[in-house]
Amino acid sequence: MRRRVGSNQGGKHWKDQRLEEAPPGPAPHTQKERVRESSRNRQSLWEQGTWSKSKEAMSPRDACPALLLLLLTLLSAWPTVDSRETPNQKFQRQHVDPFTRPPYNDVYCNQRMKAQGMTLGICKSKNTFIHALSSSINSICTGAGTNPHGNYYYSNSNFLITDCTFVSGSPPNGCVYRARSYNQRICIACTGNLPVHYSPVRDCL
Repeated sequence: MRRRVGSNQGGKHWKDQRLEEAPPGPAPHTQKERVRESSRNRQSLWEQGTWSKSKEAMSPRDACPALLLLLLTLLSAWPTVDSRETPNQKFQRQHVDPFTRPPYNDVYCNQRMKAQGMTLGICKSKNTFIHALSSSINSICTGAGTNPHGNYYYSNSNFLITDCTFVSGSPPNGCVYRARSYNQRICIACTGNLPVHYSPVRDCL
């Protein structure tokens, strides 16, 4: 490119001055091309492990550990049929039912025995449910009961209980039980001030 530059002599004399021209550059990208190129670069960096996950919203893969932790927390707080449950947790699962309303009939026993994991592998021959809060039952170990011998404690007051006795059928869904309800004192074994075993009354006499 040339341009004329005026002289200092009243603008009558001119000379040409060659200007350096910049080399032609690439045509500017369109918006769509820039978006596609940015996406390709980001994908490449991700595959190479150099893209920071903090720049992305949490993906389902990232959310899995958080969901798993929540699930494990909930399960640990609920007594289950598991070799890792403590003796007291097993007692709570098998014998404590403060919230189910009467009638405590055969249907109750059939449903409750299955729900509490006592029809897995075999149908448990007999089980007793105590219809009272855990706090009331626990207190038998710490003053609300007498200690006739060993670690057995005999409650000072009566509790509403339901005996479920196996009649027929096979596990896991066919166990049939007969229900009988009583209002009487109960006998339990305690360890560390917590109930761990339900026993017939004769064991406390």
